[in-house]
Amino acid sequence: MPEGRERTRPITAELLLQAKERLIQRRETHLDQLADKLRENRVRQIIEPMLAGNALGAVPADDIQYLLDLGLCRMDPAGGLVIANPIYREVLPRVLASATVASLPHIAGPPG
Repeated sequence: MPEGRERTRPITAELLLQAKERLIQRRETHLDQLADKLRENRVRQIIEPMLAGNALGAVPADDIQYLLDLGLCRMDPAGGLVIANPIYREVLPRVLASATVASLPHIAGPPG
């Protein structure tokens, strides 16, 4: 039996959170490609306001369709655009914030 597949142990919420975090931290190829897509302006102009809870404004329908085609977003039953899945809801803010976090020492200035 492969390591980590102990089938007698119940799957708990904590185990699911740990597995999700490992997946995100490993930056699997699929998630890495997602990060690359976030560099595209047509993707960012939709994702950033969504994550901030703001209205999208005048976004071209083609750009919305592009995110739907990528599987990054989906239409919820009420007809609104939402992030496609819980993992993406975790990864997207981390990726978008990574440049800001990386520049924090520079923003703070030199020590002492």
